[in-house]
Amino acid sequence: MDEANKLRLYPSLERSIIAKVRTLPGTLQQCHSNMIRDINPGQHACDGIITKDQSIPLMCYTADCIPIFGQNAHSRFILHAGWRGLCDGIIDQLIAHPNCQGTYDITIGPHISQSHFQVKDDFIQAWQHEPLFDSFYANEHFDLFGYASTKLKPITRTLTLSSKCTFSNHDVASFRRDGMKAINLMVHWPLHGS
Repeated sequence: MDEANKLRLYPSLERSIIAKVRTLPGTLQQCHSNMIRDINPGQHACDGIITKDQSIPLMCYTADCIPIFGQNAHSRFILHAGWRGLCDGIIDQLIAHPNCQGTYDITIGPHISQSHFQVKDDFIQAWQHEPLFDSFYANEHFDLFGYASTKLKPITRTLTLSSKCTFSNHDVASFRRDGMKAINLMVHWPLHGS
């Protein structure tokens, strides 16, 4: 566990375990969207939670998408940032949310690296409207982390990045490498004294 921000990775879990975790408050009900919600009972599908509640763990499961966690004295957030959500403006939705105030200590968990994220025509067509596209696209590969970290700059106080690429590191699950066999669970534990 990273003591600085209480982030823990549970790699390559079987999907049956994830099904049990999904019912807990603070767990994203992911749908590859740009929807951000506060924590509430019976919440609908979303790919981001931002809350003033500093007492419960925030959980996100991924296999190549980017898990993003942020915390400051005012609020905490968790994002499941896949290419569709990023393309549809999930980070813009986060920044516009009323609970998003000030700057955050942000941690980005294991995700697929640019060298392994080869994209096809459907991706390119979806991203044509994005002015930053050319800055992060090269030789049929896209840098999801570079794009996400650039979009997060206005609210970033500190940024910590996992060095694990989900595709090249066999200690973590990768959808592109393994298919639907396993998934990674990232948990952001509350800070003590909150």
